[in-house]
Amino acid sequence: METPVRAERGVRLLMGEVERNSLEEGVPEWRRRTDGRFGGYLHPQLDAVPLAELFEHGRSLGNSGGRGEVRVLTLETAEGRREVVARDYRRGGLMRHVSESSFRTPDRAIWEVDQTAVFRSMGVPTLTPLGAVWRRGRLGGYRLRLLTILETEVESLSAAFAHAEDFDPEQDRQRGEVVLALAAARSLRGAFEGGLLHSDLHPENLLVRRTDQGVEVLVIDLDGCEWAPNGVSTKARDSMLVRAARYCVKHRERLGKAPSPKLVEVLLAAIDPSENVVRWGERLVSELTSQCRRRRERFGLSDSDLERIESYLRREA
Repeated sequence: METPVRAERGVRLLMGEVERNSLEEGVPEWRRRTDGRFGGYLHPQLDAVPLAELFEHGRSLGNSGGRGEVRVLTLETAEGRREVVARDYRRGGLMRHVSESSFRTPDRAIWEVDQTAVFRSMGVPTLTPLGAVWRRGRLGGYRLRLLTILETEVESLSAAFAHAEDFDPEQDRQRGEVVLALAAARSLRGAFEGGLLHSDLHPENLLVRRTDQGVEVLVIDLDGCEWAPNGVSTKARDSMLVRAARYCVKHRERLGKAPSPKLVEVLLAAIDPSENVVRWGERLVSELTSQCRRRRERFGLSDSDLERIESYLRREA
């Protein structure tokens, strides 16, 4: 059994240290630049843009989700004027209490640029990266920013579900929810089959984009992801789905009403039609309930909350 490896450019398989050169196809040659306290790891089309300009404030981008602040910059690039999304990095977990926005090195942002470019070249629906920039603090540490091409008509999956009726021509909410669920399932199925092991899968790391062909869902926040060369195992897939459900439980007050049991059944059946949805649901129920019980104090869950979660999911199955 092959152990998942990081999907960086020039990724090496564990057996024989052989370079997988096919992963280089379609991946741009990033250029590293420095200018005083500023540094960057950038696409060639940003060669003429001063690094300090890439750290300008810009305008706020709503419905972006995630921890980091997201802005839009208007830049004069080698391909003309372009609007670029700038996402500032913020720490999560316990480290946010030590330093929320300062990082020891720029490596995390560089890593995400490489990860996103490689997975995109492999067919995973995700954002188009333009690079990373950083600014060294006077007392040490770095503030990091990821740059991607602006996608119009984009919002998080959780935000889209709040007005699901807009995704149906006749403004029917239930049909609109099915459209969103099937779009999410298509992207997740493709990502899992391509070997994407996402370290933080949840509805706010799935972006809904309207296209001429309908609705597409983009998978984002790939800096901590790994690649399974033979595709994602059932165990790993279920772990990611349970983590996404756990995120929804933790942030239930902000995310609002949970999807209906029938809708979850539609989602699961579209992700893997070969699975028995009832048995699959039972596996997910068991693991999610166990994880929520272990985190009940942190999530603020009462006994009745846990009972409702468990009974709701069992109806899904």
